[in-house]
Amino acid sequence: MLMHVHETNIQQQIQQQQQQIQQLQQQLQQQQQQQQQQQQQEHRLLREYNELLTEYIEFLAEQQDPNHHHRHHQELLSEYNQLQQDYILLMYQQNTNNNNSDRIVLNIFNGFL
Repeated sequence: MLMHVHETNIQQQIQQQQQQIQQLQQQLQQQQQQQQQQQQQEHRLLREYNELLTEYIEFLAEQQDPNHHHRHHQELLSEYNQLQQDYILLMYQQNTNNNNSDRIVLNIFNGFL
């Protein structure tokens, strides 16, 4: 009888450990998905940033043309500033788990200045 109780306890422990393993695997999978989504978001932002930067450089080249509209310049600048803010926010979110996140964000921000 005592042997049977001991066996049952061991089986319960094994089941609990298997459940814990499954939970850990699910957590890991969720973390990997979140990381992948963050990377995709970062790549999208970087691509937009590069496109906008290219557009801005083209605009500066077109500056020689006196017929070019001032309004377009303002639109580009505000879009560019918004993209900077989005990028800084993303970098901050991505590095909140790191102790040096503030330094990283400051470096990124200073890169824009």
